[in-house]
Amino acid sequence: MESQLFFKKRYIVPIYNTELWIVVTDNVKHERDKMDKVLGSFSMSNEYEGLCSSNYSYFALFFEKRALQRKAVNLIAHETFHLTHRIIEWAGANFDEDNHEHGAILHGYLFLNRVGV
Repeated sequence: MESQLFFKKRYIVPIYNTELWIVVTDNVKHERDKMDKVLGSFSMSNEYEGLCSSNYSYFALFFEKRALQRKAVNLIAHETFHLTHRIIEWAGANFDEDNHEHGAILHGYLFLNRVGV
């Protein structure tokens, strides 16, 4: 099934100097499959409303447009939280009870400046 693509944009995340793609579509699975060359293959057993995907040098957030219209803040915050953890892990930084400020700063930056509402 062909998908309708509403938005697709590439960003650079400063400090971590990595690529982030944001995609809004009516078919997350189809658009994710089209990015296998960048993100590596990924088996999806069902359709997702939101998805954080990476190959640990490129990162992407996919959003299903209808779900985004219904629950934008929750869906964006949820996927941005996954993205924050993946970037921190990729960078090799600790993210635990004693080392979480850098994660909170990155999460706020991503949410407000790249992904958010």
